[in-house]
Amino acid sequence: MKKLIYFISTAILLSAMSCAEKEKEDHPEYDYQPVHFSCYVNGEKFVPKQQGICWGLQTFYDPDGYLNTEPGYFLTRAQRCLEDDIIAVGFGLTPIIEPGLYSFNDSTLSISNGYYTGLNRSLMFKVYKGYVNITKLEPQTYQPFVRGRIEGTFEMSCANGEGDTVHITDGRFELNLR
Repeated sequence: MKKLIYFISTAILLSAMSCAEKEKEDHPEYDYQPVHFSCYVNGEKFVPKQQGICWGLQTFYDPDGYLNTEPGYFLTRAQRCLEDDIIAVGFGLTPIIEPGLYSFNDSTLSISNGYYTGLNRSLMFKVYKGYVNITKLEPQTYQPFVRGRIEGTFEMSCANGEGDTVHITDGRFELNLR
């Protein structure tokens, strides 16, 4: 009798595990890939970190304009709290429809901005030159929902109204889209 109960229990457990694996195959949005965002700000490594009031890393991409945005709206921003400061790096471009090299000075883009904030957010540095090179773009879909992926590199030089500059180099991102 004990062997029969053990056999039935094992069969039920294996069946449940195979159903879970089948569900993962049917729902790729459960396949979370690691994300990465890093760059150098005036030669110092910058990696976002979520802690306290710092939101870490945020990314948004709307390929079809469903969410009251223009089709191809892409925005990413990264933030890190230091002991006495909050540092943020970010950029937004529209329309981003396919992989390629996008210049912040491209007049065909309806949205083209990049920024760096620091010094307790009292100074905003806006991009005056730079690029984003998107090497992989797999947009998410909404019906059915499938998570997307965007990867690439970036560099930008930013300035504030007082003539100070910030150079952001060797930027790299690998981000999930949702």
